[in-house]
Amino acid sequence: MNALNELQHKMAIKNEATIAALTRVLSGSKDILKPEIQALGEWSPKLPPASSPDRILVALREFIDNGFSSLSHARLLCNGCILSLGDSNYRLIEDTNRFINLLEYVGNYYKQTRPFRRCYRRLLNAYFLYDPQGAILKKNGVSNAEKLRHFLSEHQTDIKTPDFNPDWIAALADHKNLLTDNPCARYGLEALHGDRSAFNDICKRLEIIDTSWLIGRLVLSACDAAVEQNDDEFKDYVIPLISLLEEHPLYLNVGLGKLLNRYIESSDLSININLREFAVKFWGNPWLPQYKDNWQHCTKAARDMITGWLKRHLLREFFSILSQDEAANTRRVDFWELYCEDPQGMYFALGSAAYNQNNDRFKAFMDDAKGLCRVLNGGTKDLHGLIMQFNQFDVIEFSLQGNSTYFYATQHGKRPYNLQNSSIDIGSPSKGGEGLKAGGDNAPFSVRRRHADTGIDKSDKWEKEFAKVMGATSSAIQEFCRKYKCDHVPASLTGSNEWIMQTKSTKWGKLQFAVLFGWGFLWSVDKKGWYRAGN
Repeated sequence: MNALNELQHKMAIKNEATIAALTRVLSGSKDILKPEIQALGEWSPKLPPASSPDRILVALREFIDNGFSSLSHARLLCNGCILSLGDSNYRLIEDTNRFINLLEYVGNYYKQTRPFRRCYRRLLNAYFLYDPQGAILKKNGVSNAEKLRHFLSEHQTDIKTPDFNPDWIAALADHKNLLTDNPCARYGLEALHGDRSAFNDICKRLEIIDTSWLIGRLVLSACDAAVEQNDDEFKDYVIPLISLLEEHPLYLNVGLGKLLNRYIESSDLSININLREFAVKFWGNPWLPQYKDNWQHCTKAARDMITGWLKRHLLREFFSILSQDEAANTRRVDFWELYCEDPQGMYFALGSAAYNQNNDRFKAFMDDAKGLCRVLNGGTKDLHGLIMQFNQFDVIEFSLQGNSTYFYATQHGKRPYNLQNSSIDIGSPSKGGEGLKAGGDNAPFSVRRRHADTGIDKSDKWEKEFAKVMGATSSAIQEFCRKYKCDHVPASLTGSNEWIMQTKSTKWGKLQFAVLFGWGFLWSVDKKGWYRAGN
């Protein structure tokens, strides 16, 4: 009985000591358990050490020199088949013969389920991490990655046991598409609708990390799913696609190219502000030479579309933000919008007011016009110049009233300003020299026009004279008909005259008639349309 009492006493002491030790551990003092952990380590059965990179590299070298030594050796090779070895950056997965030998060797053990699936799991990790489309990878990697995919697909049923199977096996069975040539097709449309639950779930269960090529394939599958929709549905997906590409910038070039190439095929090419801002933000100005390489990811037609959108936007912003007199500005915008597709270049010489960082509208404009802005010297702080470069003319508009528009016929003389410089002088017609106005009235090189209506009742609008100088380009006529909802009938279809016909939706008046008069059109009372003799 005394012995029993003594044992109970010792056990109570031990319990108190254990509780005290656990309390100290929970409060942050873990050193108290080090002796116990060491003792447990000496008592417990030895576990195999983890597959460290050093062990894997040693196994790779042994394999290169002597071939396989065991299934454990092969398992290390499966773990390290995508690792880089030596100065030559050797990768086993890029070695045509040795990698195939590894798959064949491992495949011979498919009936020994547990050891086989340890190798399978490591090969599956390699499959998700090795991107065969990566530019730095060797050509044999593409073929071997495809053979790896087929191997994993063929042996997917050989990794199950009757008793216990890890969750990753069930996850792979639920998502067999991951081992097909289009692994993310089923997730693409879901991602466009903002639902990535299935994809995120599979990434979690299979421990697929953010650097996996599968992430990029989801982005591109979403793009592919969107471009297959009809025009209206596709355009509904533009903003979700932009968000997805911003989230995964590694795939932005390819994805944005798909997006732009699909948009240009739409029947309605109305400006999409979000798409324009996104493309210019990441690829730069589409007509500046320094950004040429960026825009090779889409077709020329798509690039030209964004070019037109950006020119139209900058033109509107110039006259709405930087100019005076809203009524006059509306007329100038309406006129120059007709020629938005025609300028090869567009630049802005800005007075000091535009560089005021406290003005958010100025700052936003200069961000949009990056690479196109120059400092204007010699004028007032709120005087700004717009330079539009056409085939035959440079046209210069100014922001403030009282300034003429200058038409420089560049085939008859040299520009009195250099757009390669960071700043440009305002210049003077009477003094000559250099500057935006320095060309003066040196006909035929320079023609000045004022935004002033003439005639007793001012019925002769300035748009008529401007239209005479600029001429009726095909894009200007198209824009006129789009803007005012009328129809253009080319002379080639009528055999005689060219027509601009009124429709039920047409909205035009004296200002629009002035443009048509300037282009050489005449009104037909009988046909209720404007005509001019065909060429």
